Amino acid sequence: MNFVKSLYAAALVSAMAPVAANTVYDFQTVTGADATTYTTCTGSDQCAIADGGTMTFYGGAVGATGNYYNGSAVVGARSMLDNFSDRPGDHSEWRWVGLGVYHKSPLDNKDDNITKDERLVLTFKTAVVLTDVFLRAEGHYANFAATGAKFGVQSDGGIVDFSLTTNQNLYNITNAGLGASTTWTFYGYSNDDMKQYYVSSVTAVPEPEAYGLALAGMGVVGFMMRRRKQRA
Repeated sequence: MNFVKSLYAAALVSAMAPVAANTVYDFQTVTGADATTYTTCTGSDQCAIADGGTMTFYGGAVGATGNYYNGSAVVGARSMLDNFSDRPGDHSEWRWVGLGVYHKSPLDNKDDNITKDERLVLTFKTAVVLTDVFLRAEGHYANFAATGAKFGVQSDGGIVDFSLTTNQNLYNITNAGLGASTTWTFYGYSNDDMKQYYVSSVTAVPEPEAYGLALAGMGVVGFMMRRRKQRA
């Protein structure tokens, strides 16, 4: 009987636990400490304090780290948040453009997005599936339709290249089969200005197993309630 009560209690807790909704991590509109606790790069851009350092956003829910592949090994690079404030006539409602990577030394303001052999690593507190990715090009608001640009995304489930051929900046990667992962890496493939990009936002969905556990908990609760009614 004690076992049954324990099972019922565990199921009730599981069923009543909140299931997290889809979350958009928008790196164009970050505010407060998330946007001010890093070192200043060129201009008014913000960078991770050290090579390979992590910038954290949304209360630490997601971190961004920059890496660079020099042809033989991955070496340190700085993740950065590109600032819109030096172009006040362009989308004044946005302070930031998005996340990129610096690998040149000394820091060069022509190297503030994700270029050839650069990697932006996003790390989440819990495993998520990325559904939508919003990118911006060099120039901050151009689309990639005519450039032949592409970007790569890697998770625990593998790596997929996406050709940027649509006349927009928002890309749905739901059907890429990348699964759930805590670590997501974005790759750069080109030194051509119009083929480079910033990660302006990502939409993260909680690991599917979380939903399954909640539904299972609800099922057990329902079963136990039916048994109690039958005994009454």
